[in-house]
Amino acid sequence: MTAGRAAIDALSALGEQPDGAIDLAGAALLLAWAGRPEIPIAPYTRHVENLVSAVRDYAGRDETLERHHEALAQVIARQFGYAGTTLVFDSLDGADLMRVIDRRSGLPVALGILYIDVARKLGWAACGIEFPGRFLVRLEARGERLIIDPFERGVAVDPAGLRRRLKDIAGDDAELKPGYFEALSARDVLLRLQSNIRVRLAA
Repeated sequence: MTAGRAAIDALSALGEQPDGAIDLAGAALLLAWAGRPEIPIAPYTRHVENLVSAVRDYAGRDETLERHHEALAQVIARQFGYAGTTLVFDSLDGADLMRVIDRRSGLPVALGILYIDVARKLGWAACGIEFPGRFLVRLEARGERLIIDPFERGVAVDPAGLRRRLKDIAGDDAELKPGYFEALSARDVLLRLQSNIRVRLAA
């Protein structure tokens, strides 16, 4: 079996899984691998495992929201160097998780997938949200919630910051709505990743 066929078969099997069982980073890597089957996928899956291990070690046994956020941001953004740059918005590579791992930079949704996936593999509550424009991630622990921006090195975004982001996208009359903070399913996140590729191919 060729690598390309293996990637397609793995994606087909993944598509039959319940949404909560989907390995988000694994699925994004399969999507990237399907487009470049000549590149071995194993080093990239090991890299994600290394991220999980490093965040686990940093967090220790502290299960507070503050510690979860600190561990994710310190390890993914500062230790491993993941951050957004405006250059990725004009490139297909920003939505290719293999390239994102190589370059430590990508589109907000690609970086967000790493944050969400690492958190979930540690048993933490994390999801993308329906916020317009910029892809943001919601963390939860012990009844508390926090919105973070993976594109900005995992910085926490307060209500004033969310309002500014919204007005930058939708105009000065736009206001925050409860629906903007609803959780995205894993499939929704992957579709958002792929839609970035479709838009750039059509441009």
